[in-house]
Amino acid sequence: MKRNKKTLIGMGLVIVVVAITLFSGSPVLAAGNQPPLSVNVVNTPAQPVPVTLTGTPPVEVVNDALYTPYILQASASSSATLTNVTFDVPAGKRLVVETVSAQVTPADGPQEVRLTYNVKLTDGPFGLMLGFLQVQPTGPTSPYYVANQPLKMRVDHVSDQEITFVATHALPGSCSLIVTLYGYLVDLQ
Repeated sequence: MKRNKKTLIGMGLVIVVVAITLFSGSPVLAAGNQPPLSVNVVNTPAQPVPVTLTGTPPVEVVNDALYTPYILQASASSSATLTNVTFDVPAGKRLVVETVSAQVTPADGPQEVRLTYNVKLTDGPFGLMLGFLQVQPTGPTSPYYVANQPLKMRVDHVSDQEITFVATHALPGSCSLIVTLYGYLVDLQ
């Protein structure tokens, strides 16, 4: 019992000291008639403030509002079991693809359909990257297959036809392919 009483008295003293400290501070003075502070920047756009990075990797700006939007659609039809469409990245630019949307329509109705894409990384026979998009039928008997996939794919300008989408279907006959790319363009540095 004596120990609990001592603990309570000690805690009470601590609370009193904290309260006195908090409430006995000096009052904050109002700004009154002080002139407002101002900052003058003497650098011009021709002579910007120099910035140096030391010991850190480069920083990528992620504010998409600073970039040129890129929404482009391509379509093709073919009588073979392969149908493809291509996209070019403008010279001096990098295309950042954020979403791919596609529709494959084989003329012979429901069948096995596959959708792939090739990205040209460099000129030459070995500079390609292969990717796959999952296509789904829009209904049990529908001849339409669709894909809509969010992704983050960066493609630099190499020469021409940097991105190729290829629809493969099982039965011979005509097929149409529509692909839309959503993203933005940035300058290559």
